Amino acid sequence: MTITVKKDAPPTKANIDKLQIELTSLISGHVASTDPWTFYEEIEQFLGPWGSDGYPIGYGKYYCVLFTTNESLQNNQETKDWVAKTMVKLQELLRDAILDRFKQGTLGSITEPELRKLAFDTHPTAYDTGGLAKVVMTAPELLPVISLIPAVQYIPIYGNSLATVKQIVITIGKISDQIVGMVLITLAGPAHSGVLRKAMDTSGPHAIIAEQRRNAEYQAQFDKLLKEIRSGRLDRISWLEDLTDQLKKTPFPDGYWLDVARKTIQEADARKKVVAAKYRAMLNDRPDIRQQIDTNDPGWARY
Repeated sequence: MTITVKKDAPPTKANIDKLQIELTSLISGHVASTDPWTFYEEIEQFLGPWGSDGYPIGYGKYYCVLFTTNESLQNNQETKDWVAKTMVKLQELLRDAILDRFKQGTLGSITEPELRKLAFDTHPTAYDTGGLAKVVMTAPELLPVISLIPAVQYIPIYGNSLATVKQIVITIGKISDQIVGMVLITLAGPAHSGVLRKAMDTSGPHAIIAEQRRNAEYQAQFDKLLKEIRSGRLDRISWLEDLTDQLKKTPFPDGYWLDVARKTIQEADARKKVVAAKYRAMLNDRPDIRQQIDTNDPGWARY
């Protein structure tokens, strides 16, 4: 273990200074940190052990691994930066909270629930400082990815939710719904446009031009829809069902576009199975989050 100061050592200035240096050296990006989650592994040995159900390993390290190894988040520079900054800030704030307990002379008696509360109380500040608002503005399509790692997410909802954190959840939900809404609206647009219907009734050269315009618009919307499905940006069963329901209700002018719509529904149905498989994989590791998954995405078990 890298930390040499005992948790129940007298809170002298020398011990406080030494503990601060040793804790800081373990934070992601510092000299004693071999992985982004090294800090949590060392805290587990320093204050525990509490095992896989305790905060350091079951929450801190667990979510750190998930966020820093998620390809979608790491492939986008904004979310990659947010993950890195947030991981550091979470560890810095927890370091400060631990130091406060040490200065008070009560660190030696700290319990796992007390440490968990100290950590959860720092989360809203860390998310905000890390730049979540910038992610919301620049990469909203990845908010569903952030909100589904794993289903209960990085949001501390196990009896420790704060109003600030709840507001983040609400914001994510609203923006993600807007993404789906825009796709649905644009998808339905060409089929229900009065202008297009009027053009389709026109004979002669105008009819040919109108049909070409209609086909171009249809193609653009289907291309957009397929891109959203394949990218995983709509990876929630309820959203995918909304899309397939909309396709089933939308009238199409000829057999070609009906066939395209049917194939798009097939892709969305296949994606539903992929999403459901992800949920089941989560439950293999964390069966306790079943209720959160059911609440987050009702009906997923059908797939």
